[in-house]
Amino acid sequence: MIILVLDMGGTNLKYALMNEKFDFLEKKAICSPIDSRKNFFETILNLYNQYKQQISGVAISLAGRVNTEIGYVHHGGSYQFIKEEFLQKEFEELFHCPVTIANDAECALLGEHRFGNLEGVQNAISIIIGTAIGGSILINGKIYKGSHCNSGEFSSIVIDPKNKDWSRYWFAHNSYQALTNKYAKLKNIDSSSVTGKIFFENIDEDSEKIKILNIFCKDMANAIYNLQCAFDVEKIIIGGGVSQQPILINTINEEVKKIFKKMEMFHVVCPEISPCKYANDSNLLGALLVHIDKYYR
Repeated sequence: MIILVLDMGGTNLKYALMNEKFDFLEKKAICSPIDSRKNFFETILNLYNQYKQQISGVAISLAGRVNTEIGYVHHGGSYQFIKEEFLQKEFEELFHCPVTIANDAECALLGEHRFGNLEGVQNAISIIIGTAIGGSILINGKIYKGSHCNSGEFSSIVIDPKNKDWSRYWFAHNSYQALTNKYAKLKNIDSSSVTGKIFFENIDEDSEKIKILNIFCKDMANAIYNLQCAFDVEKIIIGGGVSQQPILINTINEEVKKIFKKMEMFHVVCPEISPCKYANDSNLLGALLVHIDKYYR
């Protein structure tokens, strides 16, 4: 059995051929087709046609509010033209093979719970730093979807209510682009020219980068404290490609310890903070888990 697994990020579409043993047989990435519905379907159809002789199904990880059980997408995150539709059924009619669609942050959490840094953990939260802020919640060993499949939509959490523009929301403070855009603005350069690699390159020798990182991590720590007050989990994992930067995780941990120390009168237990073991691959692993659980178990 070989499955085509797609992780539909807001910047990159990562895809892989994987087998039932969760081996990566092939793995690549292309730019995300977020510009139009036509390009979205054409891009995915082209990938399917490229591998259709080898695969027996398609597993998709997608940002946004997704009802995995029935394959219904209420909204597709960065893919703003995807809303209120049975997207799984549309793809099955197009591909003539089994398809699954699941929220990307839930996929990351599932992948880490089965194979990575959440093995054996019963209560946890994933925070995925990407084009926005993805999230998922594990309660008693199971994904908590909420009453409307809307749990973990962390991007829209209000962080700074005094602001009237987008900067009031969490994604404006702790997304991947929030980090790189602040540096681009400081240097008066095109934000598209600043990648995570450029930002973290020689960061120990750049006081301006350190200042931006410290503010970023302080905002993240405040949000983590609020989440812990609500869910009281054992562990919180940080995902997305940027999570593999040790200085980021170390600084988040430092800021988390500070705020929990400051708020110790409320007796909120500080959770363990760690990166996703498999970084962006967690989404692919989790998407395949969803597919196998639905069609082969």
